Amino acid sequence: MLRDFLNFVSNPKERLGGGIKRKGNFVFITGMLMASYIEDYCRSVSEISGINARTVSVRNTFYGDSATVSGLLTGKDIQSMLYDKAPGKRNGTGAFHMPEYSEKPWG
Repeated sequence: MLRDFLNFVSNPKERLGGGIKRKGNFVFITGMLMASYIEDYCRSVSEISGINARTVSVRNTFYGDSATVSGLLTGKDIQSMLYDKAPGKRNGTGAFHMPEYSEKPWG
């Protein structure tokens, strides 16, 4: 999975080219394990004009600190980390991005 992610996010300027459909502020939510990789990606993406990306790494209080993957994050853990980190707080535009496997309705 990590290799797939690294291949997918390598060189975002080249990958996105001029086809950026949505500019603004973006917050990428992740577990502790992938935080440094997502932070690197956010730095690269933020070099593109009109995009400000940042990472929020969420500590798992439900299962404990040994659960570091985003797939085991609960809504309560995510909500507590995002309380004051809304992406469009300053200018009203933006989005949160979560790993698809942490978006289960029962999670």
